[in-house]
Parts: sequence; C-alpha cells; structure tokens
Amino acid sequence: QAVTIARAAFQSAGYLRVSVLEGFGILALPSEGPQAFFTHRVVYVSFHTHEDAPPEYVAWVDLTERTVVESWEE
Repeated sequence: QAVTIARAAFQSAGYLRVSVLEGFGILALPSEGPQAFFTHRVVYVSFHTHEDAPPEYVAWVDLTERTVVESWEE
C-alpha cells in the first residue's frame, strides 16, 4: 500500500520515471524516547532501478492517513 501511495504522489507531481522503478518499503520505528512507536504507521519508501541500486526517489508514507508526509528526489 505504501509503495502504491508514494508512486501515485510522485506521478501526480510529474515524476513519471517512478513508474518504471521498483518500490521498496521499510516500517519506520523510532529507536529512542518515551514512545516506542509512532502514533501513525509510517513507512519509508524508496524507488530504485533494482534492489542493489541507490534510490532515485524517497518518501515517508503515513499508512494511517494514507498520505505522503514528505518526499524527495535523490
């Protein structure tokens, strides 16, 4: 779901290359502090030509709200 949300956001912003890249997601969890988890499920999503290639596009996706919190081109 996070990859689909991020891909759609990049495409709607005109980054059409994202449609030919592989998307990968990692659940984001804070490692310190009084809260062990975010109050929202946040996934770090990255898009690459293949799994060993550096990312070309990156986004933080809030699955609770189904929105992109932040995104950027590498």
